[in-house]
Amino acid sequence: MTNEFITRLHTPELETDYYKILGTTFLQKHFNDFENIDWKKDFWSEYESGNFNMSNLEVFNVTESKYLSIGTAPNTDDSFQFVIGIGNHIKTDDINNPIRKIKLYYTESENPEIPKKNIGQLF
Repeated sequence: MTNEFITRLHTPELETDYYKILGTTFLQKHFNDFENIDWKKDFWSEYESGNFNMSNLEVFNVTESKYLSIGTAPNTDDSFQFVIGIGNHIKTDDINNPIRKIKLYYTESENPEIPKKNIGQLF
């Protein structure tokens, strides 16, 4: 059976907890989606405003119910870090409330190569 991947994106312009469905994806498209986000600009804009409505890119392996999210969080007073969520995404009768069992990993780094390695591993 071929793995099927679906991705969605949250940006500061969207209401909190609202995601734009980007649809079916594959490795190179998901890399492109990741690179099209201005993570640094989005983080500092939200951090300085006090809104903390940070960008978040998620991908679901529909076949195996695997889940990967990439977001940002404060690191030091003058840096942010990527936060990587890895786990399972289980569908429920309520499409808006799936069950997710994930572990969050704080990278302590603004280096985009760290989350990119995790993208490659999921695909």
